[in-house]
Formats: sequence, C-alpha cells, structure tokens
Amino acid sequence: TRKLEQANAEKKHRLREEARRLREQYNAEVDNELLEQARVVVERFSDRLAVLQEEADRQRQRLEKEAQELMKESQRYYHFKAEARRLLGSSGSLMPSLGWGGRRGYGGYGP
Repeated sequence: TRKLEQANAEKKHRLREEARRLREQYNAEVDNELLEQARVVVERFSDRLAVLQEEADRQRQRLEKEAQELMKESQRYYHFKAEARRLLGSSGSLMPSLGWGGRRGYGGYGP
C-alpha cells in the first residue's frame, strides 16, 4: 500500500503540473489573441485618425481661402465706399438713399 500511495501521489503531482502547464499555455494564447486584437484596433484607429486629419487639413485650407477672399471682398467694398464718398462728397444728397448716411449706426447702416 505504501508503493500505491506513493504512485498515486506522483500521479497527482504530475496531473497538477500538467494542469498548471496547460493553464499557463491557455493564458498565453489568450494574451496573444488579445494583443493581436488590440493591435488591429490601434491600427484601424490610426488609419481613421490619419483620414480625419487629412480632412481637417483640407477644410482648414478651404476656410483660410474663403477668409482671404472675404477679406479681399471687404477691402473692395470699403475702397468702393470711400471712392463713392469722395465722388459724391460726405454730405451728398445721394448718400442717405444709398444707406451711407453719416451717423446712422455702424458702417453707415441702421437707424
């Protein structure tokens, strides 16, 4: 019976070691799978972020161009307004009818 007990104890020990080894192997495989999934997610996120940054750059460039065009248009308007005042005189009779009356609100508009 002593030999049988020792054989059972050794078998139990081998089974525990095998179970531990299999558990570690399974955990390593799960870890590797999770790492691969995380890598794929990060790669997709990076790709999407790059696309969004490109789109933001295009929109920023478009808005900067529109702002420059508006500034040019504004300058043309004020040059036109100054030229009209010069030609008509600051108290010209046409000025109020054109909405450019002397003290009427910001930029000559309004009451």
